[in-house]
Amino acid sequence: SIRSSWEATRFDRARSVSIAAALALLLLVRLRAPARLGMLNERVRSFRTDRFGLTIRALIVTALMSLPVPALLVALAWFLERPGGAGELALSVASGLRAASGVMFVLILARNILRDDGLGENHFAWHTSGVRTIRRHLRWFVPTISVLWGAAIALDVQSVNDAYSDSLGRICFIGAMISLSVFLARVLKPTGAVLGPIVSRHAGQWLDRLRVVWYSAGVGVPIVLIVLALAKYYYTALRLQHLLFATIWLIGALVLISALTGRWLYIVRRRLAIESAKRKREQARAAALADAEKNATGASATSPASPPPPPTVDPQEVDIPALDSKMRQAVRTGIGLAFLIGMMLIWSEVLPALKMLDRVQLWPRIAYSPEASGGAQRDATSGDRTASANGENEEKSGGVTAPAPGMKPLSASAESSKAGAAEPFRLTLGNVGLAILFGVITVLVVRNVPAVVELMLLEHLPLDSASRYALVSVFRYGLALVGVTLTMGAMGITWSTVQWLAAALTFGLAFGLQEIFANFVSGLIILAERPIRVGDMVTVGDMDGTVTKIRMRATTVLGWDRKEIIIPNKTFITDRVVNWTLSDSVQRIVATVGVAYGSDLQLVERTLLEACQAVPGVLSDPPVSVLFRGFGDSTLNWEARVHVAGVDQLVVGRSVLHQQIDAMFRREGIEIAFPQLDLHVRSSEGLSEFLRSGAGGRAVSREGSARMTKGDTGETAGPEGA
Repeated sequence: SIRSSWEATRFDRARSVSIAAALALLLLVRLRAPARLGMLNERVRSFRTDRFGLTIRALIVTALMSLPVPALLVALAWFLERPGGAGELALSVASGLRAASGVMFVLILARNILRDDGLGENHFAWHTSGVRTIRRHLRWFVPTISVLWGAAIALDVQSVNDAYSDSLGRICFIGAMISLSVFLARVLKPTGAVLGPIVSRHAGQWLDRLRVVWYSAGVGVPIVLIVLALAKYYYTALRLQHLLFATIWLIGALVLISALTGRWLYIVRRRLAIESAKRKREQARAAALADAEKNATGASATSPASPPPPPTVDPQEVDIPALDSKMRQAVRTGIGLAFLIGMMLIWSEVLPALKMLDRVQLWPRIAYSPEASGGAQRDATSGDRTASANGENEEKSGGVTAPAPGMKPLSASAESSKAGAAEPFRLTLGNVGLAILFGVITVLVVRNVPAVVELMLLEHLPLDSASRYALVSVFRYGLALVGVTLTMGAMGITWSTVQWLAAALTFGLAFGLQEIFANFVSGLIILAERPIRVGDMVTVGDMDGTVTKIRMRATTVLGWDRKEIIIPNKTFITDRVVNWTLSDSVQRIVATVGVAYGSDLQLVERTLLEACQAVPGVLSDPPVSVLFRGFGDSTLNWEARVHVAGVDQLVVGRSVLHQQIDAMFRREGIEIAFPQLDLHVRSSEGLSEFLRSGAGGRAVSREGSARMTKGDTGETAGPEGA
């Protein structure tokens, strides 16, 4: 047969040459791959050149390194399976080579990932001792399992003599399972170099508590398959071994995906930290320059008595530790869900008990039977109803079930008209289980996936924190809606069946829950229209603060006294709201002062301009302005106006401006006037005697002149505490 296969290749020389060229190319790539990995590792070691794309390129190079030997086995299998006389022996050998190539590729890929210059140590930062332990055991495990498994498959598919499969094939299978059990016992040891650090890091948790269970399961499953093979259940053991290999490949793929995701998170977290450090350094440099200019002009800094600035939320600042924690939780959740779904898909064929759930009907259905001869109505017995509930009565009566008590039977014409109608939905235990699964997945996805979306937006789109928050919130609501729809659909609840309930709920919301519904709709309007954003400083009624959270029902505002204020969303839509930072964060400081009559007006104007320029963070655009407002009863009223960059500088700027005005007026001898009240005594007959007695003189010396004063300065309204 091998000779006939060789003769057949003459009719397909082009394909043979192509395969040979591809193998030669893979061999060339294999020879040059280590140098390429070294170049990529050099760029990874420096944070200036490190990128996630380097890890993807290294993974591709590693996969190409692992292809030559498996590709050669596949080429040999194709050569043996050529038409034109291929015999049973050649076909069985080809099947064995193909099975061995798949196992060998996965294991060689794992070994190349664990190289000294591979992904494990240089990109994923895996423990060196654990990497070396797995690599050392893979040296003997790869050829052993590949040869034994390929031989077992080849002997199983051959049809020349069944004794070969029952004897030699079983021996090869047992040898493969022994090698697999020994390998897993060395690698999965809870106190070993591979899993020991991980178990220690999760001491006291479920991974540590159940280590005896998962270690015994990993080592014992191959032994159970050996027992099945020896107990004349070799075919069953062979089929289960296919599923076991699929499970191992699934776990390996999830480990690789987890490592790639962790690598991406590390790069993004480092980049965000570097950008945050640069931004803080620029802010510190700008503050230092401002202090230097202020010291050069002789302006004093803010006094210790100045009130502290209001709490602010930097719209560009990212809580890196919190975001990293959310992302890691999302990755763990995704890996867990992928593992559960993969296990269900792999083992569903050998778990027929799961299909029994579809036979357990939880909600009975009512059907109608045709009118019996003579028009008599037949009552459904309890046994008939039970049979109908289990889906058996349809089979006994030709698909027609007994009528419910008190229901009139349909005529033959009516029955025939309903024959084409859709069969009512049967709620089974399987539907309930699927709905519960969808519900759990929805909760996990709604909690964790928005963090992934936020990080992706932060990575690729130049959005501030408020925009990211709005998009993530809308995305979370969309995920929740999709999850609820899938959950209800699994229960057979569709829009056509609950539209009457939706109408009733809408009517009820209009009365009983109108406030909650109004707050929910207002929250959606806020997220869409964005009259307020996270980080904005707002005034709502007599409450001032910084917006920190926008939820479905209410918005959280952090007040100046560091207390969180919960404000219903409806308030921001129906009431008057002042947003100090909506489109322009520039704020104006206005200080009014009255000087005495007779003061030099030009000197007053120059002094006020100088005091305005001494305010830290004063803007040149809009420019500083000083206005003579008019003549008062006892003062010449002036007004000084300056602009600062944000609300956080409003409090300190106003305090500094008042201090500078007072200090500079004292220096220039400008009197800040105040209202005076002169007392005119209409009757002085007793006053002369009072003064001659000496009591009046002492009183005058103590009190001076009788005056009444009131506040001489004013200021514009602003946020409370600002």
